[in-house]
Amino acid sequence: MNDIKLLFNGIKTKLKQNGIDIAELNLEFTADAYVDSWWEPNPDEGYIYTYSGKIFLQKSWSEIDARKNIGEFRCLFIDNERALEQDNLFYIIDAHSSDLVTAVTPLLEEGTWEIKDEYLENMNGFGILYIERLFIKPEYRDKGIGKAIFPVICSLLGRGAAAVTVIPTPFDEKGKTKLDKNDPSYAKKIGGLKNFLSFFGFSLVDKENNVYARPLPL
Repeated sequence: MNDIKLLFNGIKTKLKQNGIDIAELNLEFTADAYVDSWWEPNPDEGYIYTYSGKIFLQKSWSEIDARKNIGEFRCLFIDNERALEQDNLFYIIDAHSSDLVTAVTPLLEEGTWEIKDEYLENMNGFGILYIERLFIKPEYRDKGIGKAIFPVICSLLGRGAAAVTVIPTPFDEKGKTKLDKNDPSYAKKIGGLKNFLSFFGFSLVDKENNVYARPLPL
């Protein structure tokens, strides 16, 4: 963002208008990685790390048990710098899942499967962060929480990444099931997600598969 301070002040104001202090928000996440694959990498495990986390709202730091779980997220980090030493990046993501192929392929040069130069200009790294899921419970939406949290996730989990990629996907109210495109609420929800990504400077890089991406840092 061109003016991160202005962005931050706007988000804090939106939170305050909804009775939330930004200091009351916190994230907890775990990373899944295979020790043996770090030493002897294989395309199924050694170059892709999974981060799963929860979003909490905590009004009182003296009462940790009283904090509320208001959402969750899941990200995949592709350690492309290490992968380049051993394997083809496309082979690595293809061995993982078709969704990862869909999310990452638009960022790669066809044929060489190297990251496109446009994502390397900031010299932030050679990895790719795929935000697979970011869910805020319905009663906590439209309060500025998502906009406060999203840059933090990109910064913390995207260290060493050249780019971040997202496939905006609406879920049901419980966050368990992806909405069908014929659901009456689908159009409104997908529109909101696209506007959210545009706010952070994401571009549509694959219209057919609805993939959005941008260089890091934000």
